[in-house]
Amino acid sequence: MDTSILSASKSVVTEIFINFRAFLANISGVERSAYIFFILGPFFMLVERSPADAWLSMCALFFLFRCAWLKDWKWLQYFWVRSVFVFWMIALMSASLSFVPLYSLGEALVWIRFPLFTMAVVFFFCKDIRVFYALLAMSFLGMLSMSVILLSEIIIVGPSYGGRLTWPYGDLMPGSYLAKACLPVFLGSLMFCISRSGPIRTYGLLLLALPFLMLFLTGERMNFLSFSFGVIVALLISPSGIKKAVVFLSILGAIIGVSAFFGPYFDRFVVDFFHAIPLFSDSPYLKAWNGAVAAFLSQPIFGIGPDAYRLLCPDLAVNFENISCHTQPHNYYIQIAGETGMLGLISAVVMFGAIVKKAFSARQTIAPNCFALSAFISPVVLFFPLQTTGDFFGQFTNVFVWSAVGIALAASKLSANAKSS
Repeated sequence: MDTSILSASKSVVTEIFINFRAFLANISGVERSAYIFFILGPFFMLVERSPADAWLSMCALFFLFRCAWLKDWKWLQYFWVRSVFVFWMIALMSASLSFVPLYSLGEALVWIRFPLFTMAVVFFFCKDIRVFYALLAMSFLGMLSMSVILLSEIIIVGPSYGGRLTWPYGDLMPGSYLAKACLPVFLGSLMFCISRSGPIRTYGLLLLALPFLMLFLTGERMNFLSFSFGVIVALLISPSGIKKAVVFLSILGAIIGVSAFFGPYFDRFVVDFFHAIPLFSDSPYLKAWNGAVAAFLSQPIFGIGPDAYRLLCPDLAVNFENISCHTQPHNYYIQIAGETGMLGLISAVVMFGAIVKKAFSARQTIAPNCFALSAFISPVVLFFPLQTTGDFFGQFTNVFVWSAVGIALAASKLSANAKSS
């Protein structure tokens, strides 16, 4: 690699953290500690999901206490913020009417910590662009660290559990970190690299190829496909985008084709994926979805209560055919419909739409950058309805999802501020 590229990269990273340190020098000791704790988040998420949840929750609470102390509630005027609280109120109402009200109410009450963290990122932690770039740098380092961890697992023990990787969490979903938490920084970095020429583009794209390849090697179909979808959209909206998207699709097809000769990846990404499509009666996803559909039909207005599917699905399966009960039905929209009813589903669609619209508004400013231009892609991918997902009210992926949404909306907000200044 050209030593000038390494020197330039080191210079950029050094400047980012020098600027961040200059920002810290002008604030109080309590806030200084909070900001340092905040930008360490990508590495808390690498440790394990419970420490990451604790980090997210503490940041959200600090923001809430600060707003109460300073009586600063101006951020409540934004439509996307209000739409979140409308959905939450409906979820709480649904929980109070559930057959398991105490359990469901507890799950609904604490769910607000996820979007509240996003609000903390947008309206407090990343109000200054120096903090935003420090967070991006830490996220990029976290993305590379996860890639190295997964590569180490492949070298040391190899893929297990039918072509799946498990480090560092010890479960079958480590790719969620790359596909969700790292999605905004990956897309912004991708658009930055393809907008440049010469060695910066070449070496930058080679570096980004590592997390992309590692995500494929985790064997996580939906995470890889949704991530690839985001990459395609980023390429399409960049200059000469159609040509680059075609090249990317060709490379993607080649990767999957070559994988047929190396382990179980072809079976997972082609054969098993085809049989899992919820168009066939024996599809495992269709059977999981049917449980939430049964929940919706039993309580169409308010649903059976947030996160109550895992407890009530066996009872629902008695009167319906072709249901396979899991901890959640593996689709946000179907889960929300079953657990919060039609009112919850409508308010959730409005909430998702408001978030996407707010992120997309960055493209209309006079001072866009690569992260602002690609900001809308992350919430589109993360809340895309035609995919399998984790538990909408659970901890498993929400830490990753809402931290990514926070970065996307912060990029949009900073771009809007640049326009008005």
